[in-house]
Amino acid sequence: MHEFARLDFNMVQTIHQRELREWWRDLGLGEHISFARDRLVESYFMAVGKMHEPQFSQYRMQLARVSYLMATIEDIFGEHQPVEELERFVQVVGRWDLQAAEQLPQSLRVFYAAVYNTTNQISYTVLRRHGRDITSHMRRAVGFGRGNLPRSVQIYMNEARVAEEKARQHIRNLLRDAWRRLNSELLSVQQQQQQTAFSRSFMNVALNIARVSQCMYDYEDGVGVLEHESMDHVYSLIAEPIQTA
Repeated sequence: MHEFARLDFNMVQTIHQRELREWWRDLGLGEHISFARDRLVESYFMAVGKMHEPQFSQYRMQLARVSYLMATIEDIFGEHQPVEELERFVQVVGRWDLQAAEQLPQSLRVFYAAVYNTTNQISYTVLRRHGRDITSHMRRAVGFGRGNLPRSVQIYMNEARVAEEKARQHIRNLLRDAWRRLNSELLSVQQQQQQTAFSRSFMNVALNIARVSQCMYDYEDGVGVLEHESMDHVYSLIAEPIQTA
């Protein structure tokens, strides 16, 4: 049984490695976005954590693209880009027009095209397969991704005027309560076999979002800070096969 589990893990890991190469090659941003931090694997890990099953390959690669693009937007606003260029970039995103991007520098023009095409491609896929137009939601997500947001600990320290350790304990309590409510709701649905508007796969993804988020941010910012302990989880899942005992 242990050997079958090892083989299954390694086979699925091979699929994930192939996807990682494919989505980055298709996105084609490598040589154009020199100012952005290399967070390809971390972005893909977030997608794998939400839906790891082989049958969700296309959804997983689309999620990885979105995660990477949103992380790159943070770098655009945090890596000393001229204010004038940032203002023009925001205006172009607001207009949602490829022709308007002609006024941007080459690197931002290529990046905006990637955001524009990825957003429209995902929206088209959802519309074709599920009959829902999510374009406006995707565009708002791009807008909300602009710039670095203060960490929750810092926000609570400022609002409550408390020391850092007390603020951290408050956030830990919030997380503990949130997990308690989430698990309670899921158990209630399963035990009582309640009818819900959501499929089981949707509920699993919702739970996995919380799981992978805590995994990556348990040691502060596991996506933005590459040397953190959370990176051990990333590479053990994606890069390191289980060896024969």
